[in-house]
Amino acid sequence: MVYCFSHAGSLSVFTRDVGDSTVHNTSWERQGSQCTGTGWEFGHAKLHHGTGSRFRVFFKAKATTNTTGRPGDIAIDDVAINCCSGCTGSNRLSLATFTSGLDGYTQSTTDDFDWSRSSGTTTSLYTGPEHDHTVGSMGCSNTKGSFYMFIEASSPQLKDDAASLLSPTLTPPASSSTVCFVSFWYNMYGSAINVLSVSTHPISASSSVSGQWCRHKQQTTNEVWKRGLFWIQPNGTSFRVNVTGVTDSQFQGDIAIDDIDVTCCAESCHHFNRITFECDREGFVAQSSAPSWEYVVTADHTTGSATGRALKSTATKTIGVQKVLPAPNRNGRKCAVSFYLWITAVSDGAVTASVRVGNDTSSRSAMIWSMNQSTSVAADWFKETAHFKVPAGNTAFTFTMTSVRDVNHTWTSVFLDDVDFTCCEPDVSTTTAPTTTGFDAPDTTKTS
Repeated sequence: MVYCFSHAGSLSVFTRDVGDSTVHNTSWERQGSQCTGTGWEFGHAKLHHGTGSRFRVFFKAKATTNTTGRPGDIAIDDVAINCCSGCTGSNRLSLATFTSGLDGYTQSTTDDFDWSRSSGTTTSLYTGPEHDHTVGSMGCSNTKGSFYMFIEASSPQLKDDAASLLSPTLTPPASSSTVCFVSFWYNMYGSAINVLSVSTHPISASSSVSGQWCRHKQQTTNEVWKRGLFWIQPNGTSFRVNVTGVTDSQFQGDIAIDDIDVTCCAESCHHFNRITFECDREGFVAQSSAPSWEYVVTADHTTGSATGRALKSTATKTIGVQKVLPAPNRNGRKCAVSFYLWITAVSDGAVTASVRVGNDTSSRSAMIWSMNQSTSVAADWFKETAHFKVPAGNTAFTFTMTSVRDVNHTWTSVFLDDVDFTCCEPDVSTTTAPTTTGFDAPDTTKTS
C-alpha cells in the first residue's frame, strides 16, 4: 500500500481471523507527519497466517489536530495482498543498502564511468535526493546519515554516457517453480534526467536479458523515493543484477538507487515478467506482412507520466510476442493474459487478441478476445483479461493483437500497455501475474 499524512495522527494495520473477535498483533504502524505533501510513502506489512486460514485486514486511522487546531488528513491507496509459500528472509539472495560499502556489488569495467556512493544530497543543485532511503532501526524511511548510490551527471560526463553496477552472482533454488523478485528504491529528480534501467542476466549467457525494468526522465522530487520491482523465473540458473544509469546533456541528471533486494519464493504458477514497454518493444514485433504498431512516448499506464512508453496503432496492424514455458506439462496449462488499452475515440473499427500454440508460424491462431470500437469506452486506460490453454506437450505460444480499421471511417488511435501472462497447472486457479500495484505502487504517483 501507499500512504500519506502530513500532520499529527497515526495509521495502523492489523488482522483478525474470520469468526474470531480477537484482534491479532498490529502488523504495521506509523505516527506523526509521514509525508511532505509532494508524494506518497510505501508501506509493507508481513501477515502471518496458517494454510487455509481465512482472515480480514483492518486499517485503523486516528487523526489529531495540528498546531493550528486543524485535523490532519490521512490517506491510503493501492492496497495489495500477496501470498506465496517460502517468501521469507531465508530465501533472500541479496540485500544491498550501501550503508557500509557496496554490499558485494562491483563497478562494470565496460561502461563509461562509475557509480558514486553518497550520504545526504549530491554535489549538484536541483538534482538528486535529499537523503538515502534505507529503513532505519525505528522503521522510518529517509534516514539521514546513511548511504545510497548515484550517477554524477556533471562534467566530465557527456550525453548518453552510461554507468553500470553489477551484483555478485546469485544462485536461486533449483526448482522450476521458483520466482525471484528484484525490488529497489530509486530517485530520479532533475530537469536533465535520462534513463535508469535494472535488468538480470543469466551467468550462462551473459548477453541475454531475463528480466528488465526502465524509467525515463524525471520521476520523483528530491524528497521522494519510489519503489521499482520486476520478477523472473530463473529455472535454477544463476544470474546477476545490472543497474545502469545514463546521463543527458546537462548536470541536473543525477539518478540514485538504494535498497536493492533480491528474494525468491515458490509459486504454483509460471509468471512472465510484466511487459511495460519502458525499455523497448520487449519482444513485440510485426506479424506476417502486416505493419507493426508504433513504439511511442506518451502518457502511458505504467508511469502515469507523459514520458512513458507504449505501443500505438492508427491503422489495420498486427503485433505479436512469443513466450516459452520452462518445460512441457503432461496435463497442459491454463493461461491468462491481461493488458491495458486506451482508445482515443469511438469508431467502427475493432481490436482483437489471439493465441497460436507451438512454433509453427503457419498454424492458425485462435481468437481469445475482441472488442468492436463502436462500443462506448472510458476516456482513459482500461484493463481487459482473456484466458487460453496450452495443451500437453507444448511450451511455446504466440500472443497477437490486431487493430482493424473500417475502410469507411476515419479511425483514431489505440494504445497498448502493461501486458501480463500467467500459466498454471490445470488444478490451480489461473490468476493474473503478481501485481506491481502494492509492490511498485509509488510508481503510479504523478510527479509534482
